[in-house]
Amino acid sequence: MIVRPKLYAVLLSALLLLSCSKSTSISPEEGQEKISSVLYLKSLCAAAHYPITEDIIIRGVVTGNNRYGEFNRSLVLQDETGGITLYADYSPKHPVYYKVGNVVTVLCNGLTLIDYGGKVVLGKAGGGDDFAIPRSELDNHIKINSFHPESRKPQHRRIAELSPRDVDTYIALDDVHFTTPSTWCDTDPTTGRPVTTEHVLKERGGDSIIVRTLWSCHYAKEPLPEGNGSLYGILDFFNGKYSIRISAFETVLVTPPAAHSTTCP
Repeated sequence: MIVRPKLYAVLLSALLLLSCSKSTSISPEEGQEKISSVLYLKSLCAAAHYPITEDIIIRGVVTGNNRYGEFNRSLVLQDETGGITLYADYSPKHPVYYKVGNVVTVLCNGLTLIDYGGKVVLGKAGGGDDFAIPRSELDNHIKINSFHPESRKPQHRRIAELSPRDVDTYIALDDVHFTTPSTWCDTDPTTGRPVTTEHVLKERGGDSIIVRTLWSCHYAKEPLPEGNGSLYGILDFFNGKYSIRISAFETVLVTPPAAHSTTCP
């Protein structure tokens, strides 16, 4: 089994504390349809690839998408129990598009839970090397319910307090700054193209974390924000290490800290 025991201990403990079950809540929009929590869904992943063969349904708000090239062939969904990445072959230019702030329902039967470096994600076996749900099947699995951008609210965290429960959730880190002036992405000296880049973000008091930016983001060649303030993004995890992924190209640092900028869908 590839899944890390520590991650599962936390997920299962939280699952018991919240008394989560397959019938965590009843959706007022879908009559008697039973909605499971994201936490419950993730707790089912007991192997590297775990096929879902039951009629499990989750619902939450989209907190990260590929509008600015930040989450290639994926989106991030969050409910009150946690977040999860969905691998999906969609595009902002395609009629099927999931805005940040959309409330969506995911029909999980036929999909696959995947342990990716210790993080549980949701995709489709046979959907290609990246397990993305094929574009032709998106309507079968992902339903857009409504648009509530105000429901995307960050949980403020200290770096030392981050836990597996925060993975794939929208968070804010306060009183932080980038350690080195740079652009969001470095440039390959041979091709002149941006490359996926990691920068160190430091908190007052000494703790630090990596901010990881994909080469495909639209602002790859723009300078990192300067100054001390608050950074907003999705907490990622891979092989024992946390990192932050910026979502919706927010203005993430201000001096002094203040309310973050309006999110663009």
